[in-house]
Amino acid sequence: MGQIALGSRLERSAGQNDLFLIGVSNEGSKVAIKQFFTFGNLDDEVATALQFHHDTVYISGSFRGSTEFGRFVKNSSGKSDGFVAKTKLENFRDFSWIVTMGGSGRDLVRDIFLSNDSLYVVGTFEESVRFGNEFIKATNSLNSFVGRLDAGRGNTLSHYKFNGEGNHVARAVRVWENSGKVVVAGDFNGQVSTSRKTLKSEEKNDLFIMSLDSSLQPDRVLGIGGDGQE
Repeated sequence: MGQIALGSRLERSAGQNDLFLIGVSNEGSKVAIKQFFTFGNLDDEVATALQFHHDTVYISGSFRGSTEFGRFVKNSSGKSDGFVAKTKLENFRDFSWIVTMGGSGRDLVRDIFLSNDSLYVVGTFEESVRFGNEFIKATNSLNSFVGRLDAGRGNTLSHYKFNGEGNHVARAVRVWENSGKVVVAGDFNGQVSTSRKTLKSEEKNDLFIMSLDSSLQPDRVLGIGGDGQE
């Protein structure tokens, strides 16, 4: 909220927090600013992760209200929606697509990871979250999801909602390239479970690491925690 200055250029946020993308290049001993693009509205936007591939940039986060992503205008379904967007490295304003994920509560895409032609996303939602034309209903006050998108077009290929009583926060996703396994890490208070195993937190938040197959079905989950907060 407020201002951001790069060299002689000064940008003011439209509302609370706005998003920005900055492109720089090394010119000898100096760093030159090639692009500086801000976007937002009178409400609140949050950026969480970036991924690059050749001339393409993927960005994730959340927004509230009506937000312009270049030529696209998106309206949140509730208090805030998560999003993933694809744009061009040489022109940040030239968005190819925007995928929003949200319902009536506060929803956030927390991390993304690009592997071959798939873009993996993890995040949290309160009441429901939309993947393509399908809505997933929450079972707890704070729920987590992992999804796989077509990196070219942004179409939803598969998704999974975390199970277990209590709150789950999926914070990071990576793909183990040798096996194709998807690995998600986060924290939970209560339980997190697969068809084979259920973890229970000791008292406050414990950590979890879960592996899923290529269709996003979980096969292993490991808990890390003790008496305190992890």
